[in-house]
Amino acid sequence: MSKKEKLLIITAHKFHKGDDGLIYSAGQYTPIVWERYLKHFKELIIVGQLDVNTDSELIKKLTLSSHSNVSFILDNAQNRSLKKKYKEIRRILKHIAYADFIMIRSYFSGLLWSFIIKLKRKPYLLEIVACPWDSLYYSGSFKKKLLAPIAVILTKIATKIANNISYVTNKFLQRRYPPSKHARVLSCSNVEIKFMEESTLNSRKKKILSTQMKDVIVFGLIGSLSTRYKGVQTVFEAISILNKQEETNIQFKILGPGNTMPWMQEAKKMNVSNFIQFDGTLPSGQKVYDWLDEVDIYLQPSFQEGLPRALIEAMSRGLPAIGSSCGGIPELLCKECIIEPGDSHALANLMLKLASSKDTQLILSNHNWHIAKSFKKDILDKRREDFLTTVIKCDL
Repeated sequence: MSKKEKLLIITAHKFHKGDDGLIYSAGQYTPIVWERYLKHFKELIIVGQLDVNTDSELIKKLTLSSHSNVSFILDNAQNRSLKKKYKEIRRILKHIAYADFIMIRSYFSGLLWSFIIKLKRKPYLLEIVACPWDSLYYSGSFKKKLLAPIAVILTKIATKIANNISYVTNKFLQRRYPPSKHARVLSCSNVEIKFMEESTLNSRKKKILSTQMKDVIVFGLIGSLSTRYKGVQTVFEAISILNKQEETNIQFKILGPGNTMPWMQEAKKMNVSNFIQFDGTLPSGQKVYDWLDEVDIYLQPSFQEGLPRALIEAMSRGLPAIGSSCGGIPELLCKECIIEPGDSHALANLMLKLASSKDTQLILSNHNWHIAKSFKKDILDKRREDFLTTVIKCDL
């Protein structure tokens, strides 16, 4: 099958621009990802957001996103006039007109673009990566909370009229936002585990067995500090409960971007700041895996998720984990390791239970590692490739 000319990708992802003029990402959009689409198209055009709060130190911790035959239209949401916004919309409409195929990541404005693209009868693929209700309602913003029911209605309409849909979960998002009976549907995570070796699981088991009762148990979480839906505050509350019970052999490490000051103040008010460690950001890949290898138990007490990348990466390192019942998390973890979002008492009880039982940690380590094997890059790449080939063949 010969290559088509242009693929337009519309996403809410925040990109960064370095002093060298190149575009960088927090790891989600890399040259390897672009190569996946350049097998079918000669040129990619990426519509996304530009994070203006970028410095040279942050760039060092990011992954290069620039690639030959890939161009970017990045929206600076700060200090923009209506005139500039109008020009940008016209520019995107022009690219829609000339694109052979369009991919849309689900978010508020992306859904609006999907309706325009549908009216123009352009072939497109709608990707549903998270529940808009959970994302907006638990964002901490009153305005976004008001938008949540509107976004839900738009998403349900969008999935019903789309001919091609990709979901990152196996069940959760499909049930909330079902496709039409005639749609071509892919259930495939956007998480990729490049390498998984038995030695990683064996090393984790040795670490668990070598832990002494007096040792500090390290809990870890990866996520942005710019939002509240990752459940960081729930962990603080759980640690406060354990602290009052004089369970003090614990440490909570957080890896991710964002302003730490509000969280440090919150931890201080709860009298748990001595247990908290903010580790900033790291480049995706081995450095993140090394960080995970220092953690004993991973936490994902989120209020909103699709299928969390960080949790799957933690599972691939053989980490026991606790997660909330939101999104696709229950598709990954044992039901005994699931709590309701915001239930700090249940989280505290589970943290204590896992920390005090090597046998339970060993069972969960083995279970999680084997579940993560289904997210190996070669397996998911084939599923995506087969689906994309079918969609392009049918629509173009």
